[in-house]
Amino acid sequence: MQTADTSRTISTAVRPARVAILINKADQDWMQSCLRIIEWTTCVWGGWYSCIIPTDGNTLEERFWEILEEFDPDYIRAYQKLGRDIKIASPERFQIQVEAQFNQFVKDYPDSDNEHTRRTIERNNDEYEIENFEISEDLTQLLISRLNPFHFEKQERIHHIVARPKEVSYPLTAVSTIAKYTSQPLRATIVDFQASPLLELAVYSMAGKTWDGLENELKDTVELIREDHTNTSLLDLLSIPE
Repeated sequence: MQTADTSRTISTAVRPARVAILINKADQDWMQSCLRIIEWTTCVWGGWYSCIIPTDGNTLEERFWEILEEFDPDYIRAYQKLGRDIKIASPERFQIQVEAQFNQFVKDYPDSDNEHTRRTIERNNDEYEIENFEISEDLTQLLISRLNPFHFEKQERIHHIVARPKEVSYPLTAVSTIAKYTSQPLRATIVDFQASPLLELAVYSMAGKTWDGLENELKDTVELIREDHTNTSLLDLLSIPE
């Protein structure tokens, strides 16, 4: 018995990758961590298409499963806090920690090179993982099976992102890399805003958030326009163009 030929149309389009970032739900400074994640998404091409999901590393609340399934991420990352997070959010606390270690080292090794010692201690504290936030194998495989059922290769672990990275790792691409190869001039608005952490989080989640290192990378290829909205009303802030 012959069956009638059928045809189907498949449409494809280029779009930015969607990234879901898992954050430790026990993090007491979660708002600061979210600001660091927003900085990370700002330096990633298409990073605006990202979401932040809290977890204990072993389970997810059902409401966050619903968000993830609706969001349908292409990639999942976990946020790893470093000493750099303390350095950004509380510079005084970071320096007290460095000074204590420096003084102890100089006391134990009085003939050491003080300048080199201080730089080394600062770098080590900057890169030190201040929490061991890992996503369990069970949750990793569950994320794959529920969000990407056609992924048949076992993934050993979910990769980490950190605050203010020096580079964006493959398969994602840094904004600064894309900017070098565009034929049209690029322009970006940098929003400066100081308020309570929660209000800052709301504003920067819409406008993005930069830092000196990212701005230095972009300044030769992107026209940066800085706007100070510290005294702008909340109603007006909500109308800041994307």
